[in-house]
Order: sequence, then structure tokens, then C-alpha cells
Amino acid sequence: MGLPSIPPLVPAPIPHDPAVVEVEPTLVARSGPLRVGERVSVPSEHVAVLVQGGAIVGVLTPESRNPADYAGAHVYRVFTGRFEGMRFGGPVPLDGVRGVTGEADVQVTDPVRLVTAMIGGDVDVDALDVWLPDRIMECVGEVLSQLHGRAKAHAIISGIVACTSCMEEDVGVVVRDIGRIRLLK
Repeated sequence: MGLPSIPPLVPAPIPHDPAVVEVEPTLVARSGPLRVGERVSVPSEHVAVLVQGGAIVGVLTPESRNPADYAGAHVYRVFTGRFEGMRFGGPVPLDGVRGVTGEADVQVTDPVRLVTAMIGGDVDVDALDVWLPDRIMECVGEVLSQLHGRAKAHAIISGIVACTSCMEEDVGVVVRDIGRIRLLK
């Protein structure tokens, strides 16, 4: 008589904790409107900007205790860590060059300013991946037109990073690093 077959060991599923908020790897995520008494959880390296009727009504950090009732408000969860690999590209005002493509690491330094700029410019969260790269491309075009194609790649990159400081003043986002950049001829 043979040995009884033993079913293979299957690891037990890890129970899902509804209290843990899973945030997609995005720069800004929007949810809401909040229900009466609904609490807002804010993950590490995020800030929650609460907007109601086109105005900012609150700002919460991971340490906040949700002191007010924000019923009806929309929540913009803004990632404040380093967001890597934002792609940009497009035509540039430079003779002999069709365009530029590249990647940048960006960081939100002022979540309120970013959300305010998004609301004022009627920019939806889904359009942010086009809107911010377009702002970077404005700086790229400006730098390339000033250099007139005479500079090496490192000068172009440092010029673009310096030029994007205006983005921080306008929308609260700074370019921390420009990775691969290619001039398309």
C-alpha cells in the first residue's frame, strides 16, 4: 500500500488591511468628495491638500490629526519625495535640431502652490504628466536658444536645471536632476 499523498504547502494569504492606504506611484492623486466625518490618511512623504469650491480649505501631513470636518472637499495627495524619470520632449527653437527628449527627476517643494496652479490652470491630475513636462520644455527651449548650440551636453543640462528654478516659484516643483537628454537632429 502506498503512502497517502500530501497536498503541497500553500502559503496563507496575507489579509488586506483596509486601514492601510495604498498610493499609486504618482506625483498627485485626487479623490473625494469626502463624506461627513470621513478621516483623511496621509502616507509618508505625502501632503494632502483639501480643496472645496476651487479654494484650499486645509492641508494635512502624516502627523496631522484631522481636526476639522472636511465634508465635500476633494483630496489632492501630493508626493513630496523625489519623483524619478519624468519624461519630457518636443520641438525646440534651434537651427539644425528637430527636438529634444529626456528624463528629469522632480520634487514638489510646495504642495499648496502646485495644487493652486493646477486649479488656476484648470489642470486635471490625469493631465499632469503632460503639463509639467511642457513646463520643463519651456525651460529647455529657452536654454538652447540662449546657447545657440555651442555648448556641450553638461552645460545644457546644468542650464536647464538652473532655468527650471522658475518652475519652483510658479508651481512649487523643482527639477533635481536631468538624466538622459538627446538632441534630435
